[in-house]
Amino acid sequence: MNIENNNCSGPSVERKILLGYCLDQVDESVRHRFRLGLSLQILGYSALHPYKDLLQQYETVHLPCYSPFDRLRGYQRLFAEALARLEDAPIEEAEYNPSTSDAPPVIEGLSQECVAAARRDGLEMLDSHDFRFLSVFLILSWIGLQSNRDALQAFERRCISPDLEPADQVTIGLEILNGVSEPNQRED
Repeated sequence: MNIENNNCSGPSVERKILLGYCLDQVDESVRHRFRLGLSLQILGYSALHPYKDLLQQYETVHLPCYSPFDRLRGYQRLFAEALARLEDAPIEEAEYNPSTSDAPPVIEGLSQECVAAARRDGLEMLDSHDFRFLSVFLILSWIGLQSNRDALQAFERRCISPDLEPADQVTIGLEILNGVSEPNQRED
């Protein structure tokens, strides 16, 4: 995942936007008593990466000894704390240096969950005309398409372009994401 680092391939997202997205998703989960999906847990981990103390608390809150509701409240507090720290002092780029060479292979379940989350968020963006989390949509889509080389190449070629309007990026991205959900179009 490429957060504020243009040396990596794939789309990027500003940490402030990612933390805002994580907070919005956790707030919605608290209101509706949903569980936090694996894709959001990974995005949360990435958002908290530069803050070792918050990251350690994040890992602790994730333990099964906490109820799902207590976990959500803990995530909410940690994302809010990270966002407050970010707004007080900028993060130095050197603090977060992801390495793609030793990244583990994408797990099929995670890939499907990321595609589903990106699809849901994309439809919501088109309905609301609110594209402030476009970069998160692009990241989720990109992660979800890692197990489908052709779809990933089409996504990178057609969807990740600063020349496209946000609505066009989402529409094209959804077209590609919907194509991978068809059993006859998925790679094995």
